[in-house]
Amino acid sequence: MGTDNKKKNETISEEKQYYRLIDAFPFGIAIIQHSKIVYINTSAINMLEYDDCNELIGKNAVELLCQEEQSRIYDLGLEILDKQVESPIRYITTAKTKLGKKLPIETYANKIFYEGNRALQIVMINITNIVDSESNYRRILDYLADPINVLDQNLKYVYFNEPLKKWIKNLGYKADLIGKKITDVFGFLPKEMKQEYEKVFRTGETLITEDYLTIDNQEVYTETRKIPIIENNEVTNIITVVRDFTERKKILEKLKESEEKYRHLFENSPYYILLIDKNWKIIDCNKKTKEIIGYSKQELIGKNLKDIPLIPIDRKNYFVERTSKIFNGMELEPTELQIKKKDGTPIWIKSKASLMRIMNEYYIQLIGQDITESKEKEEILNINQFAIDHTLVEVYWINSEGEFEYVNRAACRKLEYTYEELLNMTVPEVDPIFTAKKYMEVWEEIKVKKHIAFETKHLTKSGKSYPVKVSSNFLNYNGRELNIAFSIDISDQKKAKLKIKNSEEKYRSLFENAPYSIFLINMEGRIEDCNQAAVDMFGFRKDEMIRSSHRELKIHPQPNITSFIERFVDLIKGEKVESIETQLHKKNGDLIWVYIHSILIKIGNKYLIQSLMQDISERKQAEEELRNLNRIKSELLKRTSHELKTPLVAIKGFTSLLIELYRDKFNKEIVSMIEEIKNGCLRLEDLITDILSTAELESGSLELKESKLNLKELIIECINELKGLIRLRKHELNLNLQDNIIITGEKKKIHDVITNLLTNAIKYTPPHGYIDINMDLTDNNVVISIKDTGIGLTDEEKSKIFTQFGKIERYGQGFDVISEGSGLGLFISKKIIELHEGSIWVESEGRNKGSTFYISLQLRKD
Repeated sequence: MGTDNKKKNETISEEKQYYRLIDAFPFGIAIIQHSKIVYINTSAINMLEYDDCNELIGKNAVELLCQEEQSRIYDLGLEILDKQVESPIRYITTAKTKLGKKLPIETYANKIFYEGNRALQIVMINITNIVDSESNYRRILDYLADPINVLDQNLKYVYFNEPLKKWIKNLGYKADLIGKKITDVFGFLPKEMKQEYEKVFRTGETLITEDYLTIDNQEVYTETRKIPIIENNEVTNIITVVRDFTERKKILEKLKESEEKYRHLFENSPYYILLIDKNWKIIDCNKKTKEIIGYSKQELIGKNLKDIPLIPIDRKNYFVERTSKIFNGMELEPTELQIKKKDGTPIWIKSKASLMRIMNEYYIQLIGQDITESKEKEEILNINQFAIDHTLVEVYWINSEGEFEYVNRAACRKLEYTYEELLNMTVPEVDPIFTAKKYMEVWEEIKVKKHIAFETKHLTKSGKSYPVKVSSNFLNYNGRELNIAFSIDISDQKKAKLKIKNSEEKYRSLFENAPYSIFLINMEGRIEDCNQAAVDMFGFRKDEMIRSSHRELKIHPQPNITSFIERFVDLIKGEKVESIETQLHKKNGDLIWVYIHSILIKIGNKYLIQSLMQDISERKQAEEELRNLNRIKSELLKRTSHELKTPLVAIKGFTSLLIELYRDKFNKEIVSMIEEIKNGCLRLEDLITDILSTAELESGSLELKESKLNLKELIIECINELKGLIRLRKHELNLNLQDNIIITGEKKKIHDVITNLLTNAIKYTPPHGYIDINMDLTDNNVVISIKDTGIGLTDEEKSKIFTQFGKIERYGQGFDVISEGSGLGLFISKKIIELHEGSIWVESEGRNKGSTFYISLQLRKD
């Protein structure tokens, strides 16, 4: 341990001495990694006129160059890193100081490894003084690696360097260029080139072009820089820098072709593919990734895999360990892992991780597939095995010799043997009905028929036997022949059959001795059975009815046949039908009234309709007589009411006349008596009106005079008529009414109902109470509620409040309410609402807890 620490300290000391040395170096030195400056010495900082290294560390290196140089130098750096050119490389370029001043520098670039990763070491020399002199200027051009020439305004060569001379000779041309026009020497140059030079002379701006030439059947790719030399504000010469990147172009095209093939495989792979660096950053992924895990490329690339909630927290350490091993050169087997998709859905994946080297950098390529379905199938198999082991059905796998190869827990439990004991036994040992010979016969039958079922007995280890039903099934699985047998203990079934037999006997006794007719009708509408009461009721013999239909027996009156068929169809569908009262024909043609109750029943495996019929002719006759009595009563009420009205009109008229003519001649006591007589007439007149309305409603002869009604307007109208009474009782009225709610009805009668309910709320609510009127929509109905804070209703009062003369007496009970009334108002209101096919009801929690009356009416459908 001590030796290791000593070596480590020595290494750190050496690094410090190295950085101290290069910091004192008279030339600028910088280290560039991933295009960023990661180290720069003091000479370089001073040369570029920055204050300290913090202004430069992390900065993109090419940003320190002039705009026209950035692309060229960036490409050159990549070539050095990728070993496309041998380093160190010397080149001349132009940098920018902090204040933007141009600075010519001579540069040497070399590939190094910095903190374990590849990098560029750049040595920079300020050559400002050299560039200022013509001789040094030419010397610089000679040292440049790229082919360079200088043309005057007539496009004649005034200078060319050694690299250009070599390049021209390689192309098969003579290098005696000085004084000759470029267009005369190279006839293959495009016409546009002359225009390009003219443009540089005219504008004074550098022009960069990429050209493709064919020289003696050779493809040549070049990048040409036409750089103006300006003297006294005039372009006197143009420096032409020619870079031949034909070989690089071909290499790049091959790389592109290779990359396209890889990209095609990458993008169209049936598996998801993720590329991650050693910092867990996702570099790339294919389109299958989104399909499998739900995240798009934009959501993944550049993100840290640890920050994406794919891997469960309890599995992340395991995943980190695996990837660390791969980066250390270990090869691992594929792993199965449950992850969460973007939408939270859990899925199973099978993933293979491998180490890849791209441009001298190492990455992990994760290739995986969704195995959720296979996992689910595996789970289903496990569940099936669990179900087989835990089912109450005995399961046996038996070979051709009658030996058990597998038994489930139920078999072990029922037979009282262990699993190991049964695997050493044969069928005859647990089924005394079988011998070895008989089992072989059954085996051959199973092979032919593939499936047989039979009843037998099983014998337990303790000697008990129990009846079973066995289903044997032949299975040939990869040449292995088995009898897969399922055995069910039918002891309870045997007992149940005996109970059913006893039950059937009881049912038959009840069926035959019932006092009402019973028919059992099959799904074809034919009578399968009927009892003696049916024979007696309709006069047919039993053999005449069995296998016949009601239609053939002509029991139903002709007009009713369609409705009975519909009723029969509903019963077959299993729908519940209401009991009905109708008329049917006896055999002799007489009509009788019957009550019919029909249901669908199952007897054994057969569905039948059971119809119970009871003769109600006597009850119907009594009801008709009662209706006649009601009609007579209603008529009597009408006549009596009309007879009472005549003297009432006279009494009311004469009392009004007495008060009008002789009020001044009578004393106050007499006037009070006459007014009491008049008020009594009015009350009696209201009572007679209610009695007449009741009689009219009960007669069934009333026809509504319907029209469109705006319900809100009608309620407001009723309220306005009762405003005086509301103010007198000092009530607060709250309204919650909706606009444009239209119903169809007779305005006067609906008006009377609302007025009656509102009047009751006012009368039976003590002073200073509250009355709320609300309107709510439910489906195709509107519900009006009138809620008060009055004396409320008991359960007994609620049960009789809508009956005839159902008035609840309040007088003398200490309530501050108005108690007068006939007791017919709510009865009449109920009849009116029912005539409008609506409903009316009341809710109250009890005495002094208020009441709420509800009216439900159908909305108008236009």
